[in-house]
Amino acid sequence: MAFPKPIIAHPAALVETFEEGVSLNQYTRNEEEGSMMNRILAKLGLSVVLKMMLVDNLVHADLHPGNILIRDLPPFSLPAWEAFWRDLYERLPWVNPLQCIPQMVLVDAGITATLQDTDSWHLVRFFQAVTKFDGVQMSRAMIDFSVNFPVELHERFSHDMIALMGSFDNSYKTSEWNSFSESLAGAMGCVRDYRLCIEGAVCTMIVTSMMLSDMQQRLDPECGVIPVLDKILLGRSISNWFPSLEDAVEYLISKNSVTLAVR
Repeated sequence: MAFPKPIIAHPAALVETFEEGVSLNQYTRNEEEGSMMNRILAKLGLSVVLKMMLVDNLVHADLHPGNILIRDLPPFSLPAWEAFWRDLYERLPWVNPLQCIPQMVLVDAGITATLQDTDSWHLVRFFQAVTKFDGVQMSRAMIDFSVNFPVELHERFSHDMIALMGSFDNSYKTSEWNSFSESLAGAMGCVRDYRLCIEGAVCTMIVTSMMLSDMQQRLDPECGVIPVLDKILLGRSISNWFPSLEDAVEYLISKNSVTLAVR
């Protein structure tokens, strides 16, 4: 992943480097379903955005396909730590080194969102609940996100969220794509019904996740969101417990995002 680098920053103008690349729109309109590049980009896009939100605590708040460019990873562009981990990983006997790795360039990052530490943790709990259809944990995370939500409505809200997640769990056990996108939409519908007031940055993170789901479906409907999300959450936990392994975890996540099983 890369961003344009600022050259001149002034309240009246911002000049950044020109970045080469092909718009992601050209891939989302690709009529060749199941193409290898589309499958790689679907998985890479999931990893990039989920890592931004859940590990780096930063999200590009206008991340439509027109603001994403695709190009080959420039040679000698890797920092020393990543080159080291790449070389070490590719020496393993069961690993096939990739000859060409695409890079995503995110442009027009004029609108971004970050969370306070407590809200960042609530967001992690929220996404963990999405992967497990855990209505109890999801309702608690949403209540923690909310501002001035009446206490007398907490139990009824939790009951409705548990019933909603239970219906998804029963209906979508074999469809990871539908389960993720529709459970997010269902949760936000429940929030709307109860008129929960949620911080703008949190809403931005969740809406960006829904936009990500739409982009991923158009690239590769068979790409599972939940396995990628589980790996990101696992990587965050390992990095929190063992900070010295943060670089290695980050490389393994990026490597996994462009490694596909043959089908």
